[in-house]
Amino acid sequence: APDLAAAAAAGPASTAAYGARCIGAAYDDTSAFQAAIDTGHTVYAPAMGGHCHVTRPLVMKTPGQLLYGDGRARTVVEVQPGFAGDGVFVAKTGEPGPVWRDFSVSFTQPDTDDRAKLTRYPPAFSAVNTPRFQMEHMGCYLATVCVDMKGNSGGATIADLQFDAFEVGIDIDGSLDTVRVTDPHWWPFGLSVKQQSLFFDQGKARAIGMRIGRMDDLVLRGGVFLGGIGILVLPLPGASLSGSISDTDFDSGAGIEMRSGTLQIHGSEFVVGLPKAQGIRQFGGVIVASACFFAGGPQNNRLVELAGGSISIASSEFNTSDADITTLAQTSGPSALVVSASQFLRAANKTYTKPTIDLAAGRSILMSNYASDKGTGGGVFVRIGNDNPFNRIMGNMGPGWPLQPPLAPKGLYLFN
Repeated sequence: APDLAAAAAAGPASTAAYGARCIGAAYDDTSAFQAAIDTGHTVYAPAMGGHCHVTRPLVMKTPGQLLYGDGRARTVVEVQPGFAGDGVFVAKTGEPGPVWRDFSVSFTQPDTDDRAKLTRYPPAFSAVNTPRFQMEHMGCYLATVCVDMKGNSGGATIADLQFDAFEVGIDIDGSLDTVRVTDPHWWPFGLSVKQQSLFFDQGKARAIGMRIGRMDDLVLRGGVFLGGIGILVLPLPGASLSGSISDTDFDSGAGIEMRSGTLQIHGSEFVVGLPKAQGIRQFGGVIVASACFFAGGPQNNRLVELAGGSISIASSEFNTSDADITTLAQTSGPSALVVSASQFLRAANKTYTKPTIDLAAGRSILMSNYASDKGTGGGVFVRIGNDNPFNRIMGNMGPGWPLQPPLAPKGLYLFN
């Protein structure tokens, strides 16, 4: 087994001491980086005025080995077409995984708005079956996949990661312990206008900030997600996500698409500005949200859509004042919707053709919610398209707004 204490006492191995020049594509720094890594010591990759060009995977085999630079804007590892392998930095350490700190990996991509013309690269960081690795103050730009942490990546921590990717930013499936992600910044760093059109695309080939399959627990705090879709939770066999999200902004792109597991969301924002995008689209699993803010524009269809599973939203605000869209829709069953003590902002003296809340399927409870005054405008606050004895709509207040219940209601519908 490696002597970690001896390696630490020996001091860092500088990539410059092993021949790295970091002058871009004119010089291959791969051998210098790998030689420093192979010492088993802490590795220091100094900023030397240019990008450090690597052409082969950099494999780390020493448990807990630290590789650090002078900051993600200064120590930049550059990757160009032709690179092949499992990843740029590949963890083969076992437990604990490596520690990556204060540098970035940047890929070369054509200036194109055609996804088929993009260069497909291996992941920037391959931490497959690598528990307890750490990333701090890192960057990952123009990647295909930034962090591949499939398999057991339990106990991993990712803090202050700036990243964009055309397929997946962080890919998790198989974690057997809590994964903590704090202050992630999913953003179109360094992308041209054409490349941004692919990053924000809401079609089938969306860029995904975090793709989550099977894992025990996720703790996500302080994030910003501005891209195709923030978080996608997959419907994999045996998927058992139990996660919490707090103080996170899902801005412009789609927010969360949920198909299994359980998520608790607190104090977060879903501001949806792109066509076809939705703040939350749920097909399965359980979401419990509180103290959240939701807003959408006229190009959206449904701000929050429940098409399966159950969602409970409390003490939150929905603002679609300027948009003739449905704020909250329950579109298919079986599903369960509970909304309480929340505020729905609509413009006074304006006519809306779509209901603020549309209950087309499933079971629903709406209690003690408030809609801003209708004034001389028109529209419906709640449309009940699916009537059943389990619906409870009571204690809600919306001055001037009508409720549209069935002619012979089965549920309990009381509207003030």
